[in-house]
Amino acid sequence: MCVAVIGGLGYIGRHLVQQLLVLGFKVLIIDKNDDRLLVNDLRKFDRTGKQLTVIKLNLPVINSRFKDLIISNNVNTVINVMGVQENSVKTLHLAKFVYCYLSTSCKKVKTYIHTTPMEDNIGYGYDKRLKIDVYPENWLAYHTIHDNGTHLKVGVLRLSESYGHDKRLRHRPSKSLWCQLEGIRNGLIEKLPVHAEAIDTEDGTHLRDYCSVFDTAGGIIDMMTYINKAKGFDFAACDIGSGVDLSVKQFIDIYKKHYGVKVVTDPILTDVPRDVLKGDPIGGGEMIGWTRIANSTILNNDELNTDFLEFETHLLKQQVC
Repeated sequence: MCVAVIGGLGYIGRHLVQQLLVLGFKVLIIDKNDDRLLVNDLRKFDRTGKQLTVIKLNLPVINSRFKDLIISNNVNTVINVMGVQENSVKTLHLAKFVYCYLSTSCKKVKTYIHTTPMEDNIGYGYDKRLKIDVYPENWLAYHTIHDNGTHLKVGVLRLSESYGHDKRLRHRPSKSLWCQLEGIRNGLIEKLPVHAEAIDTEDGTHLRDYCSVFDTAGGIIDMMTYINKAKGFDFAACDIGSGVDLSVKQFIDIYKKHYGVKVVTDPILTDVPRDVLKGDPIGGGEMIGWTRIANSTILNNDELNTDFLEFETHLLKQQVC
């Protein structure tokens, strides 16, 4: 089975690809970057030396090369994690075109998984400029329901903010809060941009549900497995997250206390507040069987530093080939 991961060299994408390789899948990474260091790190998990293929393609343009890659590599599942930390209209525009191509022109692909942040940072409703619904679960559900006889099963995962160990962090910190903090600790950036949102919290910064990046990647695989096994429907959507809300300030305070680093923030005010939602781990658990690997149910110093070890131990126990 070959899985194509769009955005496979991104923060979440790298951890997802690592898990897929360990589980024995063939993986085709399609990414705008082809960082040799990142690719070499992932090849360490390629047991046969033939599982991983990396193609540099300047998405979000869906062109003939993309289509040829899907067909020539016998891809039967496509997972789109490109820009999940940004959730821009441009990213959703790409996702819609990927879906439309897979559902109409590529009968070999049976499953499409789309990931999106839980917070809404691009507004509600309909984007008139690009003529698309900004919520992927809306247009995906509409198309799958009204496309009689569609061969494509679709899953949408709304993800919490990801944090966790990332030894591949070098010169390009991700936009996630955790990676920005790691960038400060490693001297890559000087100030942490904190968006002060118009949400009433005690410390003046917005709430967010933080979830280990390893658990996030595992949830994507759980959705893929669920979709592939399920019968009698074309579309499914659910949330995954710890269910624990923390403000940005609380997260920073935990990080500062543990690592003993000084974090200089650069407050940025915005007129449009984000509608930050709490993850629903029960919903994700009930639908796709997702559970957290981390032992603790509350984010703390120990959890932040044991995720990687727990993840490796979990994979060793779960190896299927």
